[in-house]
Amino acid sequence: MIGLKSTSKLRFMSITVNAMLALSLFLFPISCRTFRGNSHNSANISPNNCQDANTDIQQAIMIAAAKGNLEEVKCLIAAGANVNAQDNDNEGTTALILAAYNGHTEVVKALIAAGAEVNAQSPKGNTALIFAAYNGHLDVVKALIAARADLNAKDNEGTTALILAAYNGHLDVVKALITAGAEVNAQNNQGKTALIFASTPEIEQALKEAGALWAKPNKENGE
Repeated sequence: MIGLKSTSKLRFMSITVNAMLALSLFLFPISCRTFRGNSHNSANISPNNCQDANTDIQQAIMIAAAKGNLEEVKCLIAAGANVNAQDNDNEGTTALILAAYNGHTEVVKALIAAGAEVNAQSPKGNTALIFAAYNGHLDVVKALIAARADLNAKDNEGTTALILAAYNGHLDVVKALITAGAEVNAQNNQGKTALIFASTPEIEQALKEAGALWAKPNKENGE
């Protein structure tokens, strides 16, 4: 989704996320207490707690992750929330992707510890690392790297975390990805690399020092 053809797509998702949270909190003012009985056990979830406990608990963990509510996330995990469920109403994101997008490092770590798939992709190909890199959330990027996130995962437009970090001017994130082994010459679907999108001289230098090259000419187009 975060293709470089139009960064307005990312801003639209931000609006979508915020609107989803506001609407959900208004319509479904639920919390972990809704799903807990006398102990933190998914067996305590019953129709007496809510009409559709499975759906609501997934909605609750999405909201808590996006807001960075660590204690709520931990509680919902203990209550049986599926940390890998995708939210069909919010572009197929997971709780981990939402937490990473918003820079909530401790929530990201808690979800990973609970078994969240670090390389889960939305239908548009976005991963937690792609979003974290785009937004410059260095600590989240480091946590995902430590959890063996795919450094070279691409969205549907072929864009990688490194390309996005370079494009948005996040030098520290660029360096972290390079140090971790990200492919500096990875190309998007248009054949462009992070070096082409480097938005500062410092980023350009860091990429060149790591062996980045300008994209090879496209002979078919005579370029």
